Amino acid sequence: MIVHEDHNDGSESAYYPRIVLCVPGTWSDAAELAERLRAGPFRWTDSKLRAAEGPESFDAEFRGPDLRMKAAFQASACRVRPSLTSADYAAVQGHRSVAYVLSDNFGRSTAAGAASRMIDAGLALIEAGGIAVKCESSGIAHSAARWRELAARLRLGGGSGATRSDALEERARAWAPLFDAYVRLPIIDDNKDLYSCGMHLLGASDAHVALADFPGDDIASAHRVLEGFLREFRNDLVPGRQELQRSFKPEGKDDRFLSVPEPCSRYPEDAFFWNRWGCFRLRRA
Repeated sequence: MIVHEDHNDGSESAYYPRIVLCVPGTWSDAAELAERLRAGPFRWTDSKLRAAEGPESFDAEFRGPDLRMKAAFQASACRVRPSLTSADYAAVQGHRSVAYVLSDNFGRSTAAGAASRMIDAGLALIEAGGIAVKCESSGIAHSAARWRELAARLRLGGGSGATRSDALEERARAWAPLFDAYVRLPIIDDNKDLYSCGMHLLGASDAHVALADFPGDDIASAHRVLEGFLREFRNDLVPGRQELQRSFKPEGKDDRFLSVPEPCSRYPEDAFFWNRWGCFRLRRA
């Protein structure tokens, strides 16, 4: 069992998160994909996506067309800021093959770095003929245009601040596109709980809130509270706060919510969606 010492949560599970990207493309075979990648920062060799410079590599798999691909992308499309158009779905439907790329398993302090590099890997596949990107580890899909936008925003968020406040602002700018790339919300379960999935890919806890706490089952208001909480309490900017019970006041609202930490019980401990850092239950204070 590999234990990532950074922010270890004491869980007995051997599973740590990894990011799995699914990219349908126009390639007739793996050789064509390998040839198209030659102009970019990665190479496709021996079931690996390897950095053109340096030892870095990711596990990768090339498959033929999948008749379920369009339906999978429709079901996983980002609902908050949709980017997949009818033309994108038509292109997915007509894909000739699929490339899968898998990150290594990672712990909390290495999550943001791993998530950033997978943005780069997805971008390289898009520039080589990929049609769209779906993150299998959180169930969210984006168009090629959106993925390019996320990569551009991520690059703008880098740098080294001259002061601590500058550095925090830079890290916040870098973290936001990672949130948009990997975190799916709001999802509604049979108990009318709104919840998120994908914060584990950023080394952070997910959250859920009961729709019953909002008059008239107001999904829009519940979503604003859920997303506002997740964006405000990002783990990498305030180390150690993810486990704390605390109060949260949504921006522009008089309501106050209490966040109570809980273990993740929605998924089995060996599932891609499982969050070893748990989740927060948001309740009206």
